[in-house]
Amino acid sequence: MTEFPVVVGVKNEQHSALRFAADASAARGVGLRVIHCVELLSSSDAVSLVSDTWPAPGQEVLDRAKAFLEATPAPSTANYLLVVDSPYATLADEATEASLVVVGTDPESMLERFFSGRVTERLLKHAVAPVAVVPDGSWPTASEGGVFVAVDARNSAAGPLRFAFDEAQRRGRQLHVVHVAPVGVPFEELDPMRAAVSEILAGWSEQYPDVVVTRQFLFDEADDGCLRASAEAEVLVLGRSSHTDDFLPFAHPVLAQIARHAHSPCIVVPSVEGEPS
Repeated sequence: MTEFPVVVGVKNEQHSALRFAADASAARGVGLRVIHCVELLSSSDAVSLVSDTWPAPGQEVLDRAKAFLEATPAPSTANYLLVVDSPYATLADEATEASLVVVGTDPESMLERFFSGRVTERLLKHAVAPVAVVPDGSWPTASEGGVFVAVDARNSAAGPLRFAFDEAQRRGRQLHVVHVAPVGVPFEELDPMRAAVSEILAGWSEQYPDVVVTRQFLFDEADDGCLRASAEAEVLVLGRSSHTDDFLPFAHPVLAQIARHAHSPCIVVPSVEGEPS
């Protein structure tokens, strides 16, 4: 069976997102799809669609992305696609047949940050594939901090844990399992929390015996604790609940907040059902 490709949506330069996506596709042995979207926002945009000058602006973005990737030490074989549609609709559709969707973050104007943030936030909330948000300048990194994954003692979070163990094994790195407890949690609740996390991890460690696992218990707000962890991480893996009334592993606004401000690439994985086999 053909493995699904890694998909990266590009707006401008976004070299960190491109390198991260290229490295991810090479590590997985799958293809890379580089996509730039041109959204028609007015009738004049529609007219330019059939003019001799279209789609030069959008094509220039892809041409720069191609030139950058081909100049990297280990370029990936990539397909480049210019799409006339909204970025969210395009990437959400691509996610149905992608192993990973990658987007970048750029300092932009207030208006651009609003629309860009909405695209990223909607992908984090609805995409069926894992979504990596890569801050500008965060990749490649000299850090060997390993893979960090945040878990909640009340939920096995099979999707993000499987992804995190696979990622740590693929990279040959340690897996740091982070549990964030609210400041002021009663002392008598700590041991049951730690025991629950140990129970959750037991089956996974048996399935991935070569992955060295460490555990960290932090006292903080969920978003602040994860941002602290991201400062040490090569990548930070978070789980997204499939239920709107489920607080596990993180509520959607918290996910967007972490992904927007994380120091490392942040990968949000749907919390699908299923235990280690």
